[in-house]
Amino acid sequence: ADDQKLHAVILGSMGIVHGIQGDSRRALEHFGQQAQLWQELGDKLGASVATGNMGVEYENQGSYARALECYLEQLRVCSEMGDLRRAGVAVGNIGLLYYLYGDAERALRCFAHQLRLGIELGDRGMISFALSDVADVYKMRERYDDAARFYDGAIALGHSLNIRYDLCGYLYKKADLFARQEQYMAAQGIVTEALEVASQVENQEVEFQAQVLQVCLGAWSGQTEMATTVERLAALLEQAASPEQQAAVYYELWRLRQHDSHRQQAADRYQELYAQAPNWDYRQRYQELTGQDLPAAPDLPELPGMITREHGELAALLVRASQYMDRSTDA
Repeated sequence: ADDQKLHAVILGSMGIVHGIQGDSRRALEHFGQQAQLWQELGDKLGASVATGNMGVEYENQGSYARALECYLEQLRVCSEMGDLRRAGVAVGNIGLLYYLYGDAERALRCFAHQLRLGIELGDRGMISFALSDVADVYKMRERYDDAARFYDGAIALGHSLNIRYDLCGYLYKKADLFARQEQYMAAQGIVTEALEVASQVENQEVEFQAQVLQVCLGAWSGQTEMATTVERLAALLEQAASPEQQAAVYYELWRLRQHDSHRQQAADRYQELYAQAPNWDYRQRYQELTGQDLPAAPDLPELPGMITREHGELAALLVRASQYMDRSTDA
């Protein structure tokens, strides 16, 4: 039995390595074998962790429905076994899928559930993730004042816990929120901090996003000449490491100059990205660029009862969460 347990651990480690390398197919093979072995050994929690990891890989492939099946199974088992921390991770992942689909209401229910679990457990990291996720939904709904309050909570916890890899993302999203409200000076201060932290912790995705936003803020605020802005965006285009990053730069070039070539380059990439993963943001940007709609993705299943009933007053949850924001990491 000990040899089998060791083999299960090794399978999981191999799955993680393949996932980091971007080989989702092989990662899924190893996590699937690990889940089956844990089941045979009678370890339901071990199997649920492997199933959750399979969900991450399906999500990375754009297979949101299959990812949701995995996360729901993980949530069911963890809830039954009383592992509330892993249940919180699962429900956060479920919420993210609904958010990517553009389903704000169901995403918000999930993130509220995760926030309540984090508060009950005193898990300040989980609280910070949930606060940022709630803020993302409020930003989607253009409830900017509410979004700002929840981002501020996430940022305060990010500083307190020194979780800088996540903190730079919170800062970038708060800067983007200010930019949407045309509060360019406020946005510039925060995006500079986001860029500095992202560079230090090598969060390359946030670093790139922050660089693009920083360049655009210079143009939007009138502090940078158009030619200089275009030159800087062109340099970032050369550095873009993915079609998503390329699409983002072409999109901003089009917004600044309204050139049809930039519009077409961005639209083509968003169409290709949407075909791989039905992300509402890709679809929305394609519609903005072309005036045409991409086909709607099939609906995701309904939430389980434990989350459907979860719609606590988020303002009250934010007040409860605030008690964790000013304490030291040793508290």
